[in-house]
Amino acid sequence: MTQSLHILRAALFATLLVGAVGLSISAAIMDKLPGDVAVTQWLQGYQETWFVDLMRTFSQIGNTGPMLLLMLAAGMVLYARAHRAQALNLAFVALAATMVPVLKETVDRPRPTADAIYVLSEVSGHSFPSGHAFLAITFFGAMFYLAPRLCGAGAKFVLPLRLFLATMILGIGLSRIYLGAHWLSDVIGGFVIGGLALYAAVELFHLAQRRWSGSSRANASLDNLPTPG
Repeated sequence: MTQSLHILRAALFATLLVGAVGLSISAAIMDKLPGDVAVTQWLQGYQETWFVDLMRTFSQIGNTGPMLLLMLAAGMVLYARAHRAQALNLAFVALAATMVPVLKETVDRPRPTADAIYVLSEVSGHSFPSGHAFLAITFFGAMFYLAPRLCGAGAKFVLPLRLFLATMILGIGLSRIYLGAHWLSDVIGGFVIGGLALYAAVELFHLAQRRWSGSSRANASLDNLPTPG
């Protein structure tokens, strides 16, 4: 890895870390940040039935159950394509989601209320960070990174798959704001904190791949040793 790439990755990690800490502290101090209400009101100005249904669909896909099923399916595809290290490391993405309830309790930010916006999705619990946004960026982001392995020989499908995954990430985040379940800052917080988890997952992907490849080469060398006698 070149020095410039090392610097770029370190800068990305530092940016995500500072953003995560800064947003968490701000959310703990303030129930909403400047622009949160205005963005939600602007989005909710469009009330066509088809769009409301679309936002509900995005939000339902981002629920924990569907995301875990999609994660399992992706892991099976990776395993079937002999990318076992990457398949096993998807478990880290699922494990990382357990930090969200802890963060919610720690920050203790209330959900948006109907005094300023329309609350189209009644949900309980705390608001920051958005669990949907966190899951979207960690899982779909990991799939974005692993798209060439998921597609295998079908390289022409990599770009369409990545466009679909990016749409899912943005759609799920947007839906949580539109439905009044979260403020914009909650969703950004979920993306940023999830980005840290995704960064760690990618590093684990690389580490597992190196170790898996090294183990395979070592086994191959042993197999090639001459037979005594």
